[in-house]
Amino acid sequence: MPNPYLNFKEPNEADLVEDLVNEALNIHSEVFRYIPRNLRSLDGVLGEDRLSTFEDAYEFEAYFENINQFDGQGAFIARYGAMLDYTANLLVSRRHWKAKVGEYGDTIVPNRPNEGDLIYYPATDTLFEIKYVDDKNPFMQLGRSYFWRLNVELFQYSSEQFNTGDEDIDVFESLKTYDVDSNVSSFGAIESIEVVNGGKFIDKPELRIESENGKGAKLEPVLASDGTLVEIKVLDGGLGYNNDTVVDVVAEDGEIDATVKVNTKTDIDEVAERWASNDDFKEIAKEVMFDPENPFGD
Repeated sequence: MPNPYLNFKEPNEADLVEDLVNEALNIHSEVFRYIPRNLRSLDGVLGEDRLSTFEDAYEFEAYFENINQFDGQGAFIARYGAMLDYTANLLVSRRHWKAKVGEYGDTIVPNRPNEGDLIYYPATDTLFEIKYVDDKNPFMQLGRSYFWRLNVELFQYSSEQFNTGDEDIDVFESLKTYDVDSNVSSFGAIESIEVVNGGKFIDKPELRIESENGKGAKLEPVLASDGTLVEIKVLDGGLGYNNDTVVDVVAEDGEIDATVKVNTKTDIDEVAERWASNDDFKEIAKEVMFDPENPFGD
């Protein structure tokens, strides 16, 4: 068994080590902004979301492990043109990150930085994407880990929506996008409706859907025995709805208004088809299709 006189973990000593580590990080650290990713249409097979949004930015401090330059290949010519490959390792104090970012609970996996989230570096006006969060190097000094090592690389923008309220970050959305207004999709359907306040009704209330482009949705209210609105069933999600869609529950005289929240979901396959030209390619391919009966013919 381990020697109890030598192999022990004193909490006070661990606190001292953490204070010293944090002090060293603060001496050399720089200011960054942490941007958590919000999922809108997760692909359960590939594990990716091509319609991610970024709606918050939190200021925090981190330390570049390589203080001389970025890692990676830098600028080079690839098959599809000029590319920039910058990578880096950022050291982030656990205590500091939880106080500045973690307490807001906006990350998909709570209480830690998440792979896929973004980090904005103001000094170079650069966005980095977290590729891996290393929490075991160094491993459990005095029974505790004191910082995260974030492996980040230059973010490759692909039409994600930025709405953080920070102009320096939101401007990245205007650099390159398939759609002028990436928040609007003509293929959005109402997925569910959450009843926030059930109100009181005598009969089933009328439901009015307020949407600029949406159409075709069919909803049915469900009342409890005391007249409280407990559920709104989505019989048909329709199409053309976005996050600005509002469902108004009409209350008559003597009834108490109800408040509901609309949740929409975009059909990513339909959106991708709109951006692409697959139908045109199929028509062209019919004219040059390979003929197995005459493989060497024109």
